[in-house]
Amino acid sequence: MLMSHAINFCICLDVPKALDMIHKIRDSAETQIQKLADCKKNIEQGLSTVSHEASMTRMELWAHEQQEMQEACKKFEKKRTAIFKKVQNLLLSREVACFTLEDNEDEDEEDDEEE
Repeated sequence: MLMSHAINFCICLDVPKALDMIHKIRDSAETQIQKLADCKKNIEQGLSTVSHEASMTRMELWAHEQQEMQEACKKFEKKRTAIFKKVQNLLLSREVACFTLEDNEDEDEEDDEEE
């Protein structure tokens, strides 16, 4: 807007050198504005690409974490099951049953002695 007023002013005053200078300034400004617009577009495209890559990386990381967690849970469950089977077998074994009965008999004898 100001540039067009300056051009009209130069035309009215009949100063061709100033008019040429204003045209050069306007052309240079338009060129620089276009370069800035192109630069902005390139930056936006780059940010879009980086953002997409980052989101894919986050998704891949999340998926990997989930997989690791599932594998750890499976290993834990296998170990827990194996340990509980061993404990159950131990509790049901004759040695432990005898040991438990002996303990109960000892306690019964102690109770009888106290009375």
